[in-house]
Amino acid sequence: MRRLISFWLFLVLCVLQGISVNARPNMKSPKKIKAPVKIRKLVKGKIAETRTVDFDGDKKADYIISVEDKTEGELGEKFWINSKLDIVKTQSWNYIETDFLWFIDLDGDSIPEIISASGFEDGIDYSIYKQNFNGQEDTLLLVFNPVIIDGSRGKKTYWGYPWDISDVLVKSNGGKFELFCSFNHKIVTGGDDGDNSNVPEWQKRVPVILFSGRTTQPQMTVAEIETRKWLNIREIIQEAQN
Repeated sequence: MRRLISFWLFLVLCVLQGISVNARPNMKSPKKIKAPVKIRKLVKGKIAETRTVDFDGDKKADYIISVEDKTEGELGEKFWINSKLDIVKTQSWNYIETDFLWFIDLDGDSIPEIISASGFEDGIDYSIYKQNFNGQEDTLLLVFNPVIIDGSRGKKTYWGYPWDISDVLVKSNGGKFELFCSFNHKIVTGGDDGDNSNVPEWQKRVPVILFSGRTTQPQMTVAEIETRKWLNIREIIQEAQN
């Protein structure tokens, strides 16, 4: 009953702020599974983790496999295997405390972008990446500050720890998603320590991206997020450059 009341409060808040809420989540999150036999035959070494999600937009299950290096322990390679069982991407892999990935097609080309939250207790990097399946590294599009609107706590906003995030707030416009965001805030991140240590040189401003969620740390309120607006990913990048 309490969860149901919280959900309806969130719906009312979204209507008041002009936010579209879909019954189905906008972001897709990988699920941990036991590696199928067909996958185990494709990779050599000890499989540390297997996650499944449609990462290429063909509406079929793909696989992300983390394989340990025998000599290095919690280091190794991460194999991205599509539904046709082709290895389409290989990345170096090492243990990190926080490693959240969400997938959503932000630019309308059918291939989902990656919203990533990765790091350690003393700092998490929040980023959006464009995927590359041509042998090149994924392209860093944007570093952002995550803020959640908690429907169970009225209009208050909170720092968006990845384990508190439910979904990104978006609306569709001409086949592309627009994100609910703000550049008018007083959050300070970046530098060698703390959150968002990976801000690229070209990015002059770090926007707030708004999510739905339920905070586990109600003392971490985020105030004074002004001029909230809907922008697509290209428009956000352009504003971040200035």
